[in-house]
Order: sequence, then structure tokens, then C-alpha cells
Amino acid sequence: MADNVDITEGSGKVIGGDDISSVIYQRIKLIHGADGTNDGDISTANPFPVELTDNNQTVVADIGNMLTALQLIDNPVKVLGTATYTEGGTSGNVIGVVRNDTLATLVNTDNEIAPLQVNSDGALYAEISSALPAGTNNIGDVDIVTIPDAVVDTNYFTATITSADASSATQIKAKTAAKKIYVTSLMISVGSTAIEVQLQSDNGSPQVVMEEIFLAANGGLTLTASSDKMPLFIVDTNEDLDVITSAAGDITILVSGYVV
Repeated sequence: MADNVDITEGSGKVIGGDDISSVIYQRIKLIHGADGTNDGDISTANPFPVELTDNNQTVVADIGNMLTALQLIDNPVKVLGTATYTEGGTSGNVIGVVRNDTLATLVNTDNEIAPLQVNSDGALYAEISSALPAGTNNIGDVDIVTIPDAVVDTNYFTATITSADASSATQIKAKTAAKKIYVTSLMISVGSTAIEVQLQSDNGSPQVVMEEIFLAANGGLTLTASSDKMPLFIVDTNEDLDVITSAAGDITILVSGYVV
């Protein structure tokens, strides 16, 4: 059958058309298919097929690049109050600023959008709404004016004795009326004679507070309490702290602590 068909105008037939400037343009309904084949009317269920050739791959790539760019632009947009930061996963915008070595306004009136400004070092300009207190003024609730000078607690003490012969009771720390002596640190050093050293309290009837310890010639001992609440030893109320050695010989003793 020939492709072309002759049509003779007759009566009783209506052909779709569109009047444009008194010219009737025929309306047609599209089908598609290969030569000699009807693949059906074009519709949403049977769309007109379009094939991109190799020459169109640049367009496809550009569309993909544009999609990636749009996704990256959208990433920094977050819901305030609910979005959280993820290291290595949260994107952010690089914000440009204006260098202005002499700070001056870049807008003419209120409500205009203005850029951030930095100085020649790249430091951001900021304004302090009120001057910081100076001199002896207090800052906030911190009172730096009426802080009292350091006070030395008279209950704490350090006592030292050096003797060539403490083989009879030798006082290290005299008693304090109505108070006990709490020793928190002790250092003993002896000379060329090895001796045994004992510490005791004495109010007329000696009481051992630290048993005899043997110190070799030119030896020594250092003890420190872990805290004031755990002293090395305590001397009873109204008693001296004495040392007595097993023989004559150079000895130096340094004790510290407190009386209560």
C-alpha cells in the first residue's frame, strides 16, 4: 500500500483544527513506531522514546555534575536546634570577608546586608559594648580588692635541732599549753657515727612515739604523712617532743606539723 492517501473534501466529517490569525492549522494525534509499525498513541503510559547518542554524553555528565553541586550546596543547610556536628561528615561554607585596614561602614542605612571586615592581619573586627573595668575595679562577682593578705596559721610549726650528743633526752619541739603536737614530716641525718634514734614525748614520764631506728654512719631518714589528717605520730597534750640516741654522735632532726 502506498504511504500517501488522497483525501477528497466531502460532507459530514469534522477535522480537528486551530484558528490562528484566520488560518486553520490541523490538529494531529501522534503515534510512534518503526516504518510500517504502530507502537501506539503517545501518552503518559506510552511516552515518546528519546535516545541520547554518544554525542550527548557530555550533557549527561553535566547533568550529573550539576546534581552533585546542588547536593553539596544543600549539605550546609541545617535545621537549627536539632542538627548535630559529625566530624568528617558535616559540610560547611567558606565565608569571605572584606579587608579594611581602617574600619569603616560598608552600608548606607539600617537593615542593609554588610560583609564581615578584618584588619591587615586577618583579625576580625569586633566591638565591646561597654568598657572593661580597669584599675582596682571588680570584674563581675570577682572581688580582687578586698582579698586579704596571706595569713600564716600559727598552729603550724617547723622545728630543727642539731646536736653532737643526744644520748640523753634532747628537746626537739617544746610543748604548747593545752594542745597536742601532730607531726606530719620528719627528717633525720646522722654523722660519721652509726646510732639508734628514738623519739619520745616527755612531761616527766617519757612515752615512746617512734620506736628506735638504726641509722648507718652518714645515713638518714625522711618520712612524710599522706595528709594532715593522718600524721606520722601525735604527742599528747602539754608534752615536749624529745629525741634520745644510743650513743654520742652528730645528728640533725627537722620536724614539721601543727598543734591543736
